[in-house]
Amino acid sequence: MFLIALVLGTSLLLVACAAPAPAPAPAPAPAPAPAQPTQVFKWVVQTACAPGEVRAEKDREFFAHLKEMSGGRLDFKIYFGSEIVPAYELYDSVRDGVLDMQMYGFGITEDVLGRKAELFGGSGFPAGPICEEMLAWYYDGDGEKLLQEVLDQYNYNQVAIGMSTPTPAELFCHSNVKLETAADLKGIKFRTRGTWAKILES
Repeated sequence: MFLIALVLGTSLLLVACAAPAPAPAPAPAPAPAPAQPTQVFKWVVQTACAPGEVRAEKDREFFAHLKEMSGGRLDFKIYFGSEIVPAYELYDSVRDGVLDMQMYGFGITEDVLGRKAELFGGSGFPAGPICEEMLAWYYDGDGEKLLQEVLDQYNYNQVAIGMSTPTPAELFCHSNVKLETAADLKGIKFRTRGTWAKILES
């Protein structure tokens, strides 16, 4: 009996002296994925307006707003007038990859995009809608869809924006001779194309 008690006591002593089993080590936390750099799209843009014109400043403001709204992901290098290509060759230059983007109306595009696209530049033309009417039809009617069907043939995409409607004097042209009647146009050199050219010829 004494032997059993002694063995039992020794066993309890050994159990009491045994080192506690180590707790399992915590699983290492996964390393955070490295932050991916935000992709920035750098686009070369040219507008038809000469530097210093009111419309040129509006164009500059427009692209600044686009950059801000994109959080800096859209970055535009803007050129004006004919700084890279002649102003009336903007559509050709985007089509041919010289420019990434251009800003001009459709009133000069008949020889590039065809007559259908030119008709979408109706704002500002005789008997055409004013800017606000054109935008309403474009966004709330079928204008955007119909125009994109034309532009798809040329790998173009579009963004329509509205500017303040200019005064009639600004709307027609800039001239160094007084133009008050149709007769005043006789004999002067006038640089334009598309619908305006046809109107002036007649």
